[in-house]
Amino acid sequence: MLEFANKRNLKNILKYFLKKIKVSPFSREPYQVGETILNFHPKQIKQLLKSESFEIKKQLSVSSFRISFLKKHFSVRFLLFWERCYQYMFSFFGLGPSIFLKSVLKDNKINDLEFNFLDILSCPACKNEKLTFDRDGKILCKKCSSNFSVNEGIYNFKI
Repeated sequence: MLEFANKRNLKNILKYFLKKIKVSPFSREPYQVGETILNFHPKQIKQLLKSESFEIKKQLSVSSFRISFLKKHFSVRFLLFWERCYQYMFSFFGLGPSIFLKSVLKDNKINDLEFNFLDILSCPACKNEKLTFDRDGKILCKKCSSNFSVNEGIYNFKI
């Protein structure tokens, strides 16, 4: 499972056509929002996954009703109901601010997973890109000695 901030979301598209933002939601370059959020074009992420031999099985477009106006005027329960309906019917368009992709490694690439997987990660504590697995199966940063647990195939990178 992979989740990323979607540059090409409906709100950004409307803002772009109304000339409220200058950055095109259609260009492939990532778009920085503040200091912590990097928005990506869905095609760029899918291309990167495919280049590493991942096959995309499912796409879920989420958080489409995360708009201040809606949150002020409608209950959370009401918005969640419509969010689920919208996700079910329109996720293939990928217009929500967040996208989840379920993907699997193709063919016999499973033997290369550790190398390829660690090669694309960096330590959230020090940004070091040299991570390894320790004897207990945890991910270890050689630079700052942070370690991150792996539980039932889920990698926990909380600091």
